[in-house]
Amino acid sequence: MIDPQFVDFFEYTIQEWTPKQKMIAYDLIVDQTYQIIKVYVNKQPTLSLRNNQNGSVVELYKHVKSKCNC
Repeated sequence: MIDPQFVDFFEYTIQEWTPKQKMIAYDLIVDQTYQIIKVYVNKQPTLSLRNNQNGSVVELYKHVKSKCNC
């Protein structure tokens, strides 16, 4: 089960993104390759993606921006 606080944080994080960026982010929710995780950087929460195949982690925003070229 997904934590409602996590869903709220996800929605808060993407609220000011462009529609194209939001669509890419929502698609990642059901993507079996990645898992969206909350990571704390300097005690501040941020969303990142963990690749389920190789364990690499990348910031969600950076990944989305690279996919939409915007």
